[in-house]
Amino acid sequence: MKQPLIIQGGMGAWVSGYKLAQAVSIHEQCMGTISGIALDRILAWYLQNGDPGGHFLRALNNFPFPEISERVIRKWYCEKGTSDHKKVPKLSLNPSTDFVDLTICGNYAVVWLAKQGHSNPVSINYLEKIQVPLIYSLIGAILAGIDCITMGAGIPDQIPELIRSIIEGEEVKYNINIQGSKDKYWLRFNPKEYFGGQLSDLFYPKFLPIISSNLLANILVRTFKEKPFGFVVELPCAGGHNAPPRGYKGGEFIYGEKDIVNFEKLNDLDIPYWLAGGFASPEKIAYAISLGASGVQIGSIFALCNESEIDQNLKKILLRNGYNNIQTIITSDFSPTGYPFKVAEVINTLSERCVFENDTRKCDKGYLVTYYRDQDGNINSRCPAEPLSVYLKKGGKIEDTQDKRCLCNGLLKTVGKGDDGRHAIITLGDDLSFLKHLMNNAEDSYSVSDVIKYLLKQN
Repeated sequence: MKQPLIIQGGMGAWVSGYKLAQAVSIHEQCMGTISGIALDRILAWYLQNGDPGGHFLRALNNFPFPEISERVIRKWYCEKGTSDHKKVPKLSLNPSTDFVDLTICGNYAVVWLAKQGHSNPVSINYLEKIQVPLIYSLIGAILAGIDCITMGAGIPDQIPELIRSIIEGEEVKYNINIQGSKDKYWLRFNPKEYFGGQLSDLFYPKFLPIISSNLLANILVRTFKEKPFGFVVELPCAGGHNAPPRGYKGGEFIYGEKDIVNFEKLNDLDIPYWLAGGFASPEKIAYAISLGASGVQIGSIFALCNESEIDQNLKKILLRNGYNNIQTIITSDFSPTGYPFKVAEVINTLSERCVFENDTRKCDKGYLVTYYRDQDGNINSRCPAEPLSVYLKKGGKIEDTQDKRCLCNGLLKTVGKGDDGRHAIITLGDDLSFLKHLMNNAEDSYSVSDVIKYLLKQN
């Protein structure tokens, strides 16, 4: 795979859908990225809403194991759409057939669609924190010929072996983190048994871990059997989840010397890397290259373009506020993961305390739960954003629940795929200065092509 200059970040849940990734990848020197989060629910939503344009049906009709895709279509597709949606299974260590079907087919469909109309590379982004779907997600993406897999929000040291076992047709397994337990819990899956045949003619994708320090880069280099294709090095001003700080004091996250990227040491590894966090300008791209980077990964500039999946009304507010320099971005402790989380303050979203305090605490998706062993040795799940009484009954600590928002429902609501009665939560990076270069006024908008022209005009 040819090294891109610009990698589009995989943002939120479906903010970077297949349309955005395709629109980016069509351009030379650029690689579009699909968000790989909650694609089981995304596929179910589109099918139950009649699949406008027939795009997902077209992708599923190309799935190499038609008995699986036909089962998905029979179960979830409503030709005229329906407001009475069937319930998608919650994430579980004992995933149902429906969950496995939707996850594999959802990942396949979005990658297949993003790769149409060009021959340039496409990436898909996952969070290591969301471990249960990873086996099924990667199988679906690899079946569709994904070129590159990016992953952050954890230490993705198991991914190269997982990719290898899928490609070589073996039983695949993933060690799930069980809080407070030293025992390994392996989630296992046999693709040959599930599909009724061997996977064949699979393309071996590149793997691009997202890191935030030299320390993690060195750990992964020592852990991987083969030299990594590269790294995305994410700085604290990037959107989404940031690296965990050394501490928290007076409402501020505390970072230390060990959190500062040493580019000289990074260059000594002789591994390509892309810088992320505040590099959305031709000058910043040139600066990244001067440090030794192969290019940049950028997200927010694409999150606000026409092709992103952010709800149009929310996007207009963000564009207007950003253009007028009145959009506030905070680094919050809202995420149940415990990682710092960038949030755009927007009226009537979970960024407002009054909205959060009146929101119903309910854990019905399960992507960000933590697994633990109870007093009887059984494995259960809990989330600091679930109802307080339930979380405390499961042995959770009250201090861990303070200010915790349900990102599962909030991020899906941001892209118009959430449940009725839920509220959005929007994540963006700190730097929105690019808007003045792309918009003529506060009510203007822009496309992916406009972004690429702006970013490449001095490169």
